[in-house]
Amino acid sequence: MVNMISPTARRYARALLSVAPTQRTADTVADELVRLAAAISASAELRGVLANPAFTRAARKQALAALAGPLRLSETAIRFASLLVDRRRIADLPAIADRYHEMADEAAGRVRANVVTAVPLPADLAPRIEQALSGALARPVTLRAEVEPGVIGGVVAQVGSLLFDGSVRSELDSLRRSLKS
Repeated sequence: MVNMISPTARRYARALLSVAPTQRTADTVADELVRLAAAISASAELRGVLANPAFTRAARKQALAALAGPLRLSETAIRFASLLVDRRRIADLPAIADRYHEMADEAAGRVRANVVTAVPLPADLAPRIEQALSGALARPVTLRAEVEPGVIGGVVAQVGSLLFDGSVRSELDSLRRSLKS
């Protein structure tokens, strides 16, 4: 789960965070960027239109404008995405959105925990994991859940360089090592 963020993503994220007037606005824009990045990633045709300089600037911005309503994007998110299109950086949006989200969390005093499970987390378990991690770290925690069948069962939570591994896979690996020795 190593997170390598490009200098470009960091620079654009920092600039966008500087124009968010409040923490609530920053959190809203972070969520909007994630939704926009997911929509662009899901559509090869949309990626082609937004990234292809053969399309006019007006056509690319029109494609973005068409997403604004369905994705409930604020004016800030739309203008930022338009800037990325103009500067031919729209392909960097997923990395920028990720870095922006991290910076918004830092500004709010939160830390982000990446939680990996074998199956999707039940709705009632995510808040309990957040509370447990918040108590252990003495800071508010936000979860980002991933599903990885190789975990087999249990939970692996990573907060920065700190790893909490309660997975069946790690228990089996530990048992295998002890049986070999």
